[in-house]
Amino acid sequence: MKTMRSTILSFFKALFTNPRSIGAVIPSSHYLAESMSRCISKSETGLILELGPGTGAITKGILKSGISASHLMALEISPHLAEYLKQNFPEITVIQGDATQLSKLVANKKFDTIISSLPLRSLPKSDLNKILQEIPKVLSQQGKFIQFTYAIFSREKFLPRNYQLKKSFIEWRNIPPARVSVFEIT
Repeated sequence: MKTMRSTILSFFKALFTNPRSIGAVIPSSHYLAESMSRCISKSETGLILELGPGTGAITKGILKSGISASHLMALEISPHLAEYLKQNFPEITVIQGDATQLSKLVANKKFDTIISSLPLRSLPKSDLNKILQEIPKVLSQQGKFIQFTYAIFSREKFLPRNYQLKKSFIEWRNIPPARVSVFEIT
């Protein structure tokens, strides 16, 4: 595992290379990682997909929660961060690619949980719509879609079409605080 300095340097390199693909100003905290990981559907055979893992803060929390590395896949758009993840989490499957092409990239796999750090609110509407259309294609029938946002008090309703909000809460200990929302597809 790399040092904190290496993690921060990798994060900022990706931020300056492609700022629209990074939805944060610093990596997520272990508090947010633990809160999101507690929402994951846990089964012995279920697959988990992490979208936008960045430097792996949430990845680390998922693995720490007891999810087997063999059940975890990560999709990262930044080539630099994908390589960083492969080096630092060699036991998981890391795919470098764009979530708008999700079903093609994971080729016929179904996931019990998709946990996302993608900056959905700041993406172009066409990309957002494509991603939200791709998720049901790879999510199992009773699967969960877990997303966090920094827009904790936004007046804008963000409820993806054909998704039902099951749970939502704020992780105040993250900097900045983040809202975690758990959806199921209807």
